[in-house]
Amino acid sequence: PDPARSLAAGDGSTLGLDHPGSRALAYRELAAEAETNLEIGEQELVRDVLFACQGIDGRHIRYNPQMASYVVDPAAPVRPGARDLARKLTELGWLFRRVRAALGGVDEANAAGGGGGATPSLGNIEGSGGDGGSVAQAFRAATQAELADYYRLIAVLEAQAQVPMASALEGPTSAAMSGTTGGTYLTLRRLSVWLAEPLRRLRLLAVLVDAAADA
Repeated sequence: PDPARSLAAGDGSTLGLDHPGSRALAYRELAAEAETNLEIGEQELVRDVLFACQGIDGRHIRYNPQMASYVVDPAAPVRPGARDLARKLTELGWLFRRVRAALGGVDEANAAGGGGGATPSLGNIEGSGGDGGSVAQAFRAATQAELADYYRLIAVLEAQAQVPMASALEGPTSAAMSGTTGGTYLTLRRLSVWLAEPLRRLRLLAVLVDAAADA
């Protein structure tokens, strides 16, 4: 058969670009190359980003109170592109900490165990009276509902982070037959797509929390 036609069709004799086995093989080769170069695997970075999104320090990504943000360990062997993407995604962690601290009436600096400015607090609105107090209580309830949705999304993403790449691309049967143990389906780029909307909502929520605390 024509090699070019076989390659385009991905008929199994030569793995085409659209062939699931070809994609799985490419991911295995990339993972092997990263291990050879002693680079941190993307799976570890995804896990640490999800930890940061919950306000938890990971192995390679931790909260820096002086910078008031999550940072990737400068000594960690991470590709520049992956480091930059992880840094952008962990903005969610800072926003989450700020909103959660405001709801609990906890100073962010104390919660982080370091320096930094105080976080606006909504913790005392339960005792407010009049119509203003009712509005504040409704806002607090709505904020808690937003965070509950956020928690559910993170739980889904943590489950996705455990799904092997082969299972996602080929299905469980073919994955078991091939014995593929490559990376997971959830990559940093896929994670950025999933987290784009939560990032927008938490940015807005943080602005509203600040405005409500100053009112």
